[in-house]
Amino acid sequence: MLAMLPAGQARAAQRWTSPASTDASGSCIELAPCRIDHAITGAAAGDEVIVTPGEYPLSGPLSASVAIDLHGVAAMTPGGNAR
Repeated sequence: MLAMLPAGQARAAQRWTSPASTDASGSCIELAPCRIDHAITGAAAGDEVIVTPGEYPLSGPLSASVAIDLHGVAAMTPGGNAR
C-alpha cells in the first residue's frame, strides 16, 4: 500500500542513536546509528529519534530546536526476548 502525502509535506525521518557510535555527520540510520547529540541537533520537526540501550556519555545538556519524538527501544536478549 502506498501512502500519499500532500505536496510539500515530507515524511518524518527516523534517526537512530548508539552509545558506542562516534558518528557526528551521518544520517543516523538503523544500520549505522550516530551519536545522540548529532541525532537530536540534526533532527527536523517531527523526526523520530530512537535511543538504543546503554549509557551515553554527554559533555553537556541536550536540546532540540524543533519538536521531535524521542524514545528508547528495549534491549533484546540472545533468545530474542525484550529485557
